[in-house]
Amino acid sequence: MGNKDLADLADMLDASSHPWALTGSSALLMWAHELGDPQAMAIVPHDADVVSTETGVDVLSRVRVPTGVEGERPKERGMCFNFTEALSVDLIASSARKKSFGVVPDDVHTLFGTPVMSLEVLLKSKMAAGRFAGEIGDTAKVMQSARHIELIRTLIARRDALRIASPVRPAQDRQRYLARTIGHLDANRDDAPSGRSPIVGRFGFGGAPEPAAERPRRAFRRLDFDAAPDRSPGGSPPH
Repeated sequence: MGNKDLADLADMLDASSHPWALTGSSALLMWAHELGDPQAMAIVPHDADVVSTETGVDVLSRVRVPTGVEGERPKERGMCFNFTEALSVDLIASSARKKSFGVVPDDVHTLFGTPVMSLEVLLKSKMAAGRFAGEIGDTAKVMQSARHIELIRTLIARRDALRIASPVRPAQDRQRYLARTIGHLDANRDDAPSGRSPIVGRFGFGGAPEPAAERPRRAFRRLDFDAAPDRSPGGSPPH
């Protein structure tokens, strides 16, 4: 995945003031780094799965036209967006009707400056993906989902052992999360390279501040997206 893909994804997410979060394999990988699990850290996502509010998804779908032939993918399973070089993004609407995908911002954590869905939501989505794969006879996807479920349960146990905070945030904490997300964009917009969205830098993994021009290169550094299918036992999209 090239820097242009990162910048395009940043522009796409920055086009909406609505909250969003990573889910699927990319979120699982970030949890793996947060909790230091070497097996889960071996996952190599080949796309990015993003959950936003229903209104946010509507806004983003007007900013960028989804790829694929209309009708070939059920709308309730999200929309797919392809970028120039390699990155494929699945955009999913959060709602009470689709609990397996979680609710934004209630089920959101911030890891390394990036909003991601909770481990409990990731577990639900992978279980739902496994059931759906079984219904359509996709044996490979069933095995992938089973592997991810195993990894997520291990991460939950590790998190609980470390006494990491519950994924259910108090209302005030959720408000601070929203204010921080929007405030970051407003405060740092002028610092972005060549007018690019500063949201790219929020995908980094900490460390000393870097020049603005280096942010796209740093973005998704440890996520290590690959255009090829995930070669680990897991790595499929949440749906």
